[in-house]
Amino acid sequence: MRNTVLAITIFAFMAAGSFTQSAQALPVTDNLRLWLDAGQGVSTVGNAVSAWNDITIGGNFVADNVSQANAGARPTFVPNAINGLPAIDFDGSNDALINGSTGLGFTGNPGATIFFVGNATSGGEDRFVAFGDTGGSRSYQLGADPSWRFNNGNNRFATTPLKNIGNFVAAFRIDAGDTYNQSEYFLNGLTPAASTGSGGGGNQANLIDDELAVGAGWFAGGAFNNLNSFLDGQIAELIVYEGGLSDEDLNAVGFFLQDKYNIDAAFISTAVPEPTTMALGLLGAAGLLARRRRAA
Repeated sequence: MRNTVLAITIFAFMAAGSFTQSAQALPVTDNLRLWLDAGQGVSTVGNAVSAWNDITIGGNFVADNVSQANAGARPTFVPNAINGLPAIDFDGSNDALINGSTGLGFTGNPGATIFFVGNATSGGEDRFVAFGDTGGSRSYQLGADPSWRFNNGNNRFATTPLKNIGNFVAAFRIDAGDTYNQSEYFLNGLTPAASTGSGGGGNQANLIDDELAVGAGWFAGGAFNNLNSFLDGQIAELIVYEGGLSDEDLNAVGFFLQDKYNIDAAFISTAVPEPTTMALGLLGAAGLLARRRRAA
């Protein structure tokens, strides 16, 4: 009897840890500056995206929505783009979504962590997101080559161009006060990519809270009438935090996105499994057998 109870108990605990946990809420919301999710807050005319609204989280910053008034420069909403979930498709020609009154509140040389889920059809300097100075010289701009660019400097990374890897979860991180050489890039996991070189890598940012562009960047002196580096690819989700997230938080958000979009990546789940119905039943059976044995 003792061996039977032990065997049932061990099997129950094994079953409790063998299930796949369901999707969870965004695990890190402190210092969240921007959250664009193609599954919500998207306004369309036909399938053309006229606006993409920032998801507001109580206790955080003001929503920073992006939009496009020019019907000929609107990206396309694709309802089943990345493993059954929607994304916004940018044509690489002139599509962009913009907010001309905010650079997400970033000024000076702030820390930031930026996640995005998507894919790229072409490489080069195509921009996923840019924010800061409308003149372009005081801004953060993230390219598909992949690179972290500042126009008075950049840091480029030794990975396969994003156009060659299909769907991905990527993250850039920089701490407040860091130089461009100290910025980090993570592709589908927690291992930082090696830098292949930089321009003005010893420089620091000096951002101005001026403009936000999704799917494009801008030349110095440009702003709305001089957008460039248009993205040829798709963005399903874009999340921006103020400050460099800890490794633990970076992994948590990375896994949340990896799990949500079913992307083959190497972020690690830290969730504690909950018992399955079968496991609870087996544990109950073990307890019943133990009680009967004591009563005998």
